[in-house]
Amino acid sequence: MTVLTCILAATVIITCSATIPPNFKRCQRTNPQFQTCLLEAAQHGVQQLTKPYQELDLPNLEPLEVAALTVSGGSTVSAGQNFSSCSVHGLTGIKLDKFRLDLKTKILEASGTIKRMKFSCRYELDGRTFGVPVQSQGNSTIAFDAFKANFFALFDEVLRAGKTYYQTAYSEMTSSVDKVDFQFDHNFEGGKVLENVVKRILNENWREISGEIQADYNGVIRQTLTKIIDRILNKVSIEELFG
Repeated sequence: MTVLTCILAATVIITCSATIPPNFKRCQRTNPQFQTCLLEAAQHGVQQLTKPYQELDLPNLEPLEVAALTVSGGSTVSAGQNFSSCSVHGLTGIKLDKFRLDLKTKILEASGTIKRMKFSCRYELDGRTFGVPVQSQGNSTIAFDAFKANFFALFDEVLRAGKTYYQTAYSEMTSSVDKVDFQFDHNFEGGKVLENVVKRILNENWREISGEIQADYNGVIRQTLTKIIDRILNKVSIEELFG
């Protein structure tokens, strides 16, 4: 989710004088404290992304809207998990502890923690959870406490009209979490008793389930971030961004 979409967005618009909104901080690469400036500007920029910035193709991140998400089944939850009309809350509350862009190697490294990130979606489940048959649909909330994310990207240079642009050649994201809470409401085949049993199983075994589903959530966030990275860095040159 997204977690580092807000971070990159804040950074890449830091010094674009043509389009930068006045509420964003700026950094120049000639600044001896360039990396420190980037970290501070990115942290400030995250807090500004509570509305879309059409001139930079940046979405509103509070909440971030995700049309669909499919989570693969595993050994504990061997059920098809299809989510739609998702709203992701908490991204603008990220606390950054690292944000480094090396313009020589064209590598971006960033990390931060979101105190509580929530995915609120419509859902459909069909399969088994710890051996219990489950068929259900309705509203759901999956909350990640202390979501710690690490993001890495490597860029290729693209030259156009004497200006340098970046395009993502490779990216990856890993994460860890202190706790996951699951809430699935409505329409369980088997009634309220089965609904309560499934909720108890999910929340008592959150660690095992998290280990199986986290890669899918990371993948969605990474893919979304990469699209936003390419959208911005193909529009604004490095010279315009950082002087």
